Amino acid sequence: MGTYRFYAQLQKNTDNLATSDKPFSQPPTYSEAVAVVEGLKSKGKSELPRKAHEDFESTVDKVVTWLGNNRGTSYGGNGDIRAARREFKYSGETYRVDIGIGGETANSKWFV
Repeated sequence: MGTYRFYAQLQKNTDNLATSDKPFSQPPTYSEAVAVVEGLKSKGKSELPRKAHEDFESTVDKVVTWLGNNRGTSYGGNGDIRAARREFKYSGETYRVDIGIGGETANSKWFV
């Protein structure tokens, strides 16, 4: 049985500000992946000024939309899924929301 880790991260430049992640014994379903990404909202808000919360939540929602549009997509690598990356700016700084995977992924689908 494989071991999988799915994660979502809030980053500012090269700094990781918050992470939501979960291990799985099989590739996560779409709803399990969405739950991990949605979990970043509360963790990320505590790392951001209040005025940035709306932009951050909107950015997380865009990543969730990307997941929905790519349901059933196979992904065979480890690390960030760069196609899903979404960014927002606040006070001249660039923030981004990334999702990624780790573990045994050969012949597996990540979004069921």
